[in-house]
Amino acid sequence: MTDGARIRADAPRETESLYGPSRSRRPSDLHGDRIVCPFCPGNEHLTGALLTADPGPDWQSRVIANLYPAVVEPDGRHEVIVELRAHTARWTGLDARTIEGILRVYRAREAAGYADGYAFVAVFKNSGAAAGASLRHPHAQVVALRRPPLSVVTRLERLTGTCGSCAIVAAADERIVAQTPGFTAYVPDGSRTAFEVRIAPAVHAPRFSQSADDAPAELAAILHDVLERLRATLGEDAPFNIIVQSAPHGSRAQALVHWEIELVPRLENFGGFELGTGGFLVSRLPEDAAAVLRAACPAAARA
Repeated sequence: MTDGARIRADAPRETESLYGPSRSRRPSDLHGDRIVCPFCPGNEHLTGALLTADPGPDWQSRVIANLYPAVVEPDGRHEVIVELRAHTARWTGLDARTIEGILRVYRAREAAGYADGYAFVAVFKNSGAAAGASLRHPHAQVVALRRPPLSVVTRLERLTGTCGSCAIVAAADERIVAQTPGFTAYVPDGSRTAFEVRIAPAVHAPRFSQSADDAPAELAAILHDVLERLRATLGEDAPFNIIVQSAPHGSRAQALVHWEIELVPRLENFGGFELGTGGFLVSRLPEDAAAVLRAACPAAARA
C-alpha cells in the first residue's frame, strides 16, 4: 500500500489501529513552532489535491486529500475539510449561520463517502492540542473505510429495537441541556468527560447525510447554543472534539442506529484505567453537568 499505511486488529479487545507512518511528519503550530499554515488563503499549493469542484480564490471552505493519511486505498481514504478562511477563528466565536455552512460540508462529505461505496464514514473535528489537533486553523477530517471498524461492528451487535436516544428525546430527562422542535442536546450516561454533550434528532434516523435539507440550520442553532453554554462554563479555549455518529453500511445498522453529533470537551486526560479497561474516570455526574449547562447563560459567554 502507498506510504505504508495499514489497518491491524487487536482481536481480543475488538479494536483496530490505523497505522499511517507519514503522520509523524505533520506540521504543527500549537506548540510554539513558527510554520507557514497550509490552510490559509494563498497557500493552497501546500495542501493535498482538491476533492470537490474548485471553489475559486474566494473560497469559504475546501475539501482536500490529507497529505499525512491514516489510511489509504485499498482500505480507505482520508480527507481534510478546511472549514473557514480565517486562521484564528474559533467555533466558540462563530454565529449559527457560519456553523450551518460547515455542517452542510460535513453532511455532503458523509454522503459522498457512502455514494463512493465506502462501508463506514467518520466525520470528526479536533480543536486544540489536547483534542488531537496539530494545526490551529479550523479544520475537520473525514476517514472513509471499506469495512466498519471492529468496535463499531461490536456496538451494532449489541443494539436492540429499543433506542436509548429516542427514549431521552421523548422524556423530560434531567440530563437534557437544550431542545428545539427537531433536536435534543443531552449529557449521556457513560459520558467520557465532564460536560460531554450529544445532540440527537427528534425523529429516529440512521445518518446525518440522509437528514432533510433544512436540518443543518436547526442543528446549527442548537449546536451554537450548546457551544455558548460550554464557553460560559469552561472558557473559550477549552479543547474539544466533534464527532458525527452515523450508521455504517448495512440494513441492520440503517434500522437501529440513531445518528447523533457528539461534542466532547477534553477536560480529563485518559490514563491507565482508561487504556486498561475502555472505561472512563469522569469528575461530574451527567445530571449535574447538564444542570450546570442549563443554568449557564449563553449571553454570558460574550461578556
